[in-house]
Amino acid sequence: MILGLGRLALNLVEIQHLREAWIDWERGEIHIPEHDPCACHRCCILAERKWLQRGFRDLQQNGVFDENTSFTEADKGELRERLDPSNLENILYSTQFEPRNGQARTVSFGWSKRITGVFMNFFDNIGPYLDMKQAEINNLITEAATNSEDLDRADIGANILTNTGMYFMAQVCPTPKIFHDVTGYKHLHSAQDKLKELGGHDITSGYSILVASQNRLDFTSSSINRDGAMDLLVS
Repeated sequence: MILGLGRLALNLVEIQHLREAWIDWERGEIHIPEHDPCACHRCCILAERKWLQRGFRDLQQNGVFDENTSFTEADKGELRERLDPSNLENILYSTQFEPRNGQARTVSFGWSKRITGVFMNFFDNIGPYLDMKQAEINNLITEAATNSEDLDRADIGANILTNTGMYFMAQVCPTPKIFHDVTGYKHLHSAQDKLKELGGHDITSGYSILVASQNRLDFTSSSINRDGAMDLLVS
């Protein structure tokens, strides 16, 4: 989680859905798809919510629920009893993971033996994907922050780590176009704006610097202060 967010600039939804089918081990790349059918815990919850909301609207139109009753106020137990479970299955089969801005992209990780080893261990010993709620992931990240000296746990979370990953990518991507492709921004000008916000880049050979970075981490104090998560990455 920490390396995927804080080094590869994946977001929390992508971490939740990352599976081995996305990984090209020979090239050391994650191929994040534009769409991917999914039945993880999160997608099941979203599918059931969609099923209940659609069913509630249909029943309300047929007079089963008063027109002044909101979906929030409706008895969910009664609603489940009245609805056809096969409709839930159809919604679940059509539920798909979608990455940041709906953009398929490729993220390289083969430059880091550490990240490669972490991914191999996860898929060999833990599971096909990280079937955890976002709150649970954030709690684990907060707990991990206790291993870092002088780091306020309240300042650490998945979004902050993703921003740390964005900052790292901004330093190693040699062009705005590559930064755009790697981070999944929908429009090039949005990636350019983000790159400018992060301080741009002064490295012309991104991949070689990435390889070197696994052996010699050279972060400035300003990067630690702006992200609040560098200590967690190197602890």
